[in-house]
Amino acid sequence: MLKAKNENISDINDQINTKKTNQDFMINGVVKDSKGMTLPGASVLEKGTYNGTQSDFDGNFSLAIKDLNATLVVSFLGYISQEIQIKDDSNLNIVLLEDTASLEEIVVVGYGSQKKVTVTGSVSDIKTKEIQQTQTANLANNLTGRVPGLVINSRGGEPGSDNVSILIRGISTTGDNTPLYVIDGIPNRGSFERLNPADIESISVLKDASAAIYGAQAANGVILITTKRGKTGETIFSYNQSYSISQSTRRPELMNAQQYLTWVDEKNERNGRPREFQSIIRQYRNGTIDTSVWGDTDWWSTVIEDWTPQIQHSINASGGGEKTQFFVSGQFLDQDALYVGSAYGYKQYNIRSNIDTRFSDNFKMSFDLAARVGNKSGPTLDTDGLIRQVFVQAPYEFPYFENGLVAKTSSGNPISLVNGNSGNRSTKTKKFDSRFAFKWDLPFITKGLYTEGYAAIDFYTTSRKDLSKPFDQYEFNELTGEYTNLKFQTGSINLFQQNSEELNQTYHLKLGYNKEFEKHKINSFIAFEQYKQEGEFLFASRQDLVSEDIPFLFSGSDENKENGGGGYQAARRNYFGKFNYSYDDKYLLDLTFRYDGSANFAKDKRFGFFPAALLGWRISQEDFFNTDLVKELKVRASWGILGNDRVANFQYFQLYNLVENSYIFGENRVREIGLTPSTVPNPNITWETSEKYNFGVDFRLKNNILTGSLDLFYENRSDILAPRNASIPVYSGLELPDENIGRVTNQGMELQLNHRGKIKNINYTLGGQFTYARSEIKFIDEAANVPDWQRRTGKPVDFLLVYQANGIYNNQEDIDNSVHFPDAKPGDVIFVDQNDDGVLNQEDQIILENSPTPRIVYGFNVGLEWNNLSLNVLLQGQAGAQTIYRPFDLNQQSYFYENRWRSERLTPNATYPAAYDLGSSSFQEVSTVWVKDNSFLRVKNVELSYALKDNLLQSIGLDSFRIFLTGHNLFLIYDNVGINDPESTSSTGWFYPQQRLLSTGISLTF
Repeated sequence: MLKAKNENISDINDQINTKKTNQDFMINGVVKDSKGMTLPGASVLEKGTYNGTQSDFDGNFSLAIKDLNATLVVSFLGYISQEIQIKDDSNLNIVLLEDTASLEEIVVVGYGSQKKVTVTGSVSDIKTKEIQQTQTANLANNLTGRVPGLVINSRGGEPGSDNVSILIRGISTTGDNTPLYVIDGIPNRGSFERLNPADIESISVLKDASAAIYGAQAANGVILITTKRGKTGETIFSYNQSYSISQSTRRPELMNAQQYLTWVDEKNERNGRPREFQSIIRQYRNGTIDTSVWGDTDWWSTVIEDWTPQIQHSINASGGGEKTQFFVSGQFLDQDALYVGSAYGYKQYNIRSNIDTRFSDNFKMSFDLAARVGNKSGPTLDTDGLIRQVFVQAPYEFPYFENGLVAKTSSGNPISLVNGNSGNRSTKTKKFDSRFAFKWDLPFITKGLYTEGYAAIDFYTTSRKDLSKPFDQYEFNELTGEYTNLKFQTGSINLFQQNSEELNQTYHLKLGYNKEFEKHKINSFIAFEQYKQEGEFLFASRQDLVSEDIPFLFSGSDENKENGGGGYQAARRNYFGKFNYSYDDKYLLDLTFRYDGSANFAKDKRFGFFPAALLGWRISQEDFFNTDLVKELKVRASWGILGNDRVANFQYFQLYNLVENSYIFGENRVREIGLTPSTVPNPNITWETSEKYNFGVDFRLKNNILTGSLDLFYENRSDILAPRNASIPVYSGLELPDENIGRVTNQGMELQLNHRGKIKNINYTLGGQFTYARSEIKFIDEAANVPDWQRRTGKPVDFLLVYQANGIYNNQEDIDNSVHFPDAKPGDVIFVDQNDDGVLNQEDQIILENSPTPRIVYGFNVGLEWNNLSLNVLLQGQAGAQTIYRPFDLNQQSYFYENRWRSERLTPNATYPAAYDLGSSSFQEVSTVWVKDNSFLRVKNVELSYALKDNLLQSIGLDSFRIFLTGHNLFLIYDNVGINDPESTSSTGWFYPQQRLLSTGISLTF
């Protein structure tokens, strides 16, 4: 017993010595592992306080405590923490057990789940904690830089239409490269990017033959999304809220008025016209310009706001008893567009209910319902057209008069297009998903036998309504001093409406058998699946509506009216199975097969067989592998054949178009509506076939100090649908249908490494992932006389065909001594005559080695935890990508102005040609002058959060409370573009820019 000062101390355990110092009791002990090895640097903390220490090199520690009823929390990296209650008979010879959670980690795979250590395929996963570190509206952005093999690029940031490209291991076909999305086991659900991140339990990515279980849709890889489900226990409520400021990652810097007029004068002079703005330019330069007549408008800032808000709220509840468990959730998202006036934006509502009920020990059912409503409002002009309208404005013109009236400009003032006065495009989407599933264990037949199935019915509608109307624009008459409203010169009241609906039905039935005996484990099943899709759409337009207050078709004129519509159907029937065997969790085998039928092909070409075999060997489980450093070492190999049936429907039929005025009948020779052939049928078309090979290594070092994986992959994609027109002379008049003649290979490697450690009271994690993928066309139909530098064989799928530039002409002598276009002048691009025939034409264009799709993508992450404070940083980058950036209109970005050719004396090594007309060869003939390397490294995401301590939580009745600050797309560390955001592939800059998000929010449970 431990007693206070001047009292006797008795029954002291030999391994515990206590000394009282200033009313403290000194506790001594030692920390070891299960093998008796001491653990230096173990953390020993008095629970609920900051009082703590670390064990020394021999595992010994000493800690002064005031309360003999205190609890010590002992932890060490890679081991399970223990709480030790100090008692009279305490024995602080502490033994920590190794944390084997990684051995028990479950990962979702095709039509099931299994321990991660026994997975034989190339499968990467990401959990809900990482997903929710990013507060973007598009779920795809939450994965960027985190998953090896995923090539994700944000192409724009428009609310409700933010364009994110997702590829798995790059490009493998000249056709459709998008992966298959499977949500809660159901393929073809779509709208992955609009899911509520708080609903996601995990996301898995199948990249090799492990995807073959999905057959004819799996050639481009599979992304499996699993939503949360309830667990037995008391009901837990969770609430997440974030408020974000959204701003452009890189705004276009357009020419100012002085630069613009200088460009115009230089262009005129080069084309034999006089300079007409010299005096005005001088006045701009020396600051004496009459600002009431000549403006200097930054049209981008005039039309586009610097920032706009985004708000997200989500709440969910989960729990249940022994028989029924539930998870229900709701989400609200509100995004304003960056347009001045905030008249436009996007609102989204998500609800979900996942319910599991066990009717008996052997039979349970699941009922899942999800719904989403999205409302997007925007200008009636397409986004690209609207941004172009900003670019074409002359900066010396004014957007408003001094009295605030919108001024007419020579190119059409875009202010009226964004402030809501010109009308509105309203797009409403509604999606309803349902899933009814059962699982029935059949032990009365034999133990391990079961059957399960589901019916999934999804319904999707879209309603679009464009109401355009005359808008206010004024003109000032200097003679009368009056303003004239030109409203009725801007058009009439017009209406366009389009409605579409789609019904998807999936029915699935599976018979499975699981068996364990001695060291053998068998998991197997066979299954049947039927999928059916039906959709239709209607559209109509009317002009000259009676009033904008009656925005309906009946109020428009019958003249120039338009009505139309159509429909589509698709169906698939699938038979598939899987056999998974392991011996002692050491030798691993996966065999899968799938026999798929698709209505996209003729009856005798409709079915295809897709087998796969995957092997794994956990070397670390062998008796001869007795190193203490490497705790897990597994090698795996896979082979499989997968398909891709994503081609245009019914190419095996002779198709016709219903065309007005297509035939002449009768003596009066009146043209009548009729059918005209559209394409020549090909009854022999069939699947694209993908043969995939993968070899991988997974490892884990002692204490999880370092974990990682390495994959080498190769894919041969054959039977790609492609035209044979290239080898058929144009004068033949034949336009042949696509045939299964193309072949593409894709090969590369992936590497992922993760390290975690502890420095005093700071826990840290370091991680990185790297992917290299190179596609190459092996066969595509090409004419025999195509020059080598234009042959697509051996080049990337999404190749760039351009002229090779060799600088800028500095003088007439340079032009006279070279092959050039007829309009060549000093300041124009020097084009290389590739075939040395003395003529520049399309035969001199070359295919570049790189394409807009990066060959290399990578990410680095750093995590720090100190007490209840945490910091997570994610860097993302890419390399081996090129894109054309070519300004198209007069008011270009100032970058091109500042780097233009001016004269041999001033700019002999200019990057870009002199001021040009759009018809000049320097612009019309796209060359390497306009090609940029899209390599970059950016700080993709940063999250700083603080979680309240347990004692404070108890006082306010919460289970957890966390406040956070996050930044998304914070800044570029380096890039080679310097014009648009380097993830953009827009050559003109006419796009809604990518967005930077600065967010703050809270997350709590109770």
